[in-house]
Amino acid sequence: KIYNMKKFVFITLIITCVNVLTFQTYACDYCNCYLGLNPSTNKNFVGLRYKNSAAEYTLQGAGMRVQHDHGDEPITTASGDWNGNYNTFELYGQAVFSPFVRALVFVPYSYNNFSFASEQASQSSLGDATLLIHTQLFNTMDMDSTILRHRVFIGGGIKFATGTWEPDEDFHIPFAHHLPSGTGSTDLMLSTVYIGKYRNIGWSVDLSYKFNFENPDEYRYGNTFNTNLFLFYSAMVRNKTLMPYVCSGLEVAAVDNAGGMEVDDSGGTILWTGLGTELYLGAVKFNAAFNLPTLQDVNGEQPKWNHRIVTSVSYNF
Repeated sequence: KIYNMKKFVFITLIITCVNVLTFQTYACDYCNCYLGLNPSTNKNFVGLRYKNSAAEYTLQGAGMRVQHDHGDEPITTASGDWNGNYNTFELYGQAVFSPFVRALVFVPYSYNNFSFASEQASQSSLGDATLLIHTQLFNTMDMDSTILRHRVFIGGGIKFATGTWEPDEDFHIPFAHHLPSGTGSTDLMLSTVYIGKYRNIGWSVDLSYKFNFENPDEYRYGNTFNTNLFLFYSAMVRNKTLMPYVCSGLEVAAVDNAGGMEVDDSGGTILWTGLGTELYLGAVKFNAAFNLPTLQDVNGEQPKWNHRIVTSVSYNF
């Protein structure tokens, strides 16, 4: 038990150090994959997730330079209000190969719509698929449920360039290059997940760091760091498991690079805080969460987020 406690403290210190060291970078609206609350880490599952986010920005002054469009000349616009609506449908799943190894897959499809003054622009496109492989480092979940229990996974993966990264048309609207959800590059990711439980109370922390590479347009998105914290309570209600939770997520990324030059209007930090709940009906799990940005510190001219809604349904087998 003393050895296990020392091992747990060591792993916790590693996670804390990663959090502190990477907090010093910057964030954009291209976050890493969303792992979500997943207490059933020992089961195979497949699910469908829907995410909706809204953003806005007010442009001041006619002829204002808005943002570089992946190395092209900056566009100019009149003043006015810009609004963006982001919708993502994501097929995701987990395969458990042994108590120590699991694989997670995420395949998103997006529909985004922007409006500015009298102009409208929208695009539907496949996003970038992600594959993660996790190995279990530490597990006391099989012990007495009345004591403090822990489980830790660590691993990495690849984000594949399966998505569209260029707009369908030459839209003359601010931030048009945000319409497609892909980045055009194949990137590498490191990831770790910690789950703790005490009786009916539990908590989960996941960390990920993505190393981005240059796409065919010689554009490279800044490396990104994400961390999410969930605090949940498990209760039985009429033979059904209800799990309400509070959550917080930090998205951090460095500035982008276009043709060897830093892009001013990119990078920053966004902190999300929200509430959600999960409902377990046998092998089927339903989830819903609502998040608000409590901190937005981004560089240059970038949209400001209003909210994020996440719903999902999955089946364990």
